[in-house]
Amino acid sequence: MKIIITVPHAGILLPKDSAQYAMRKKEMYRHIDFGTEKIFADLGFPALVFSANRFFVDPNRKRRDWNSDQGVIINKAWDNTLVYQKSRPKKSLKQDSNPIMTHFTGNCKK
Repeated sequence: MKIIITVPHAGILLPKDSAQYAMRKKEMYRHIDFGTEKIFADLGFPALVFSANRFFVDPNRKRRDWNSDQGVIINKAWDNTLVYQKSRPKKSLKQDSNPIMTHFTGNCKK
């Protein structure tokens, strides 16, 4: 049996045009699973680590799920903190997120 671990919530990369709308970096870091990939590496399992910040694009969501606070674009953190402090056009979010989502899901389907 082969095991591959996915680590979708440890990424810190956030495009500059998204960062200007988002919560402060210090606050955002409270919501990142730092070190998760190291836990599984120590166990000897291969891990697919998602480098984009989950607030920019969450690979655990359905690609069509744009209308939820917990959809492809996370608008509220688990503690109801607003991720984006200023509104950003939804069309722009989809255009920016789709290439990353396609890359990640394309690699996972192999």
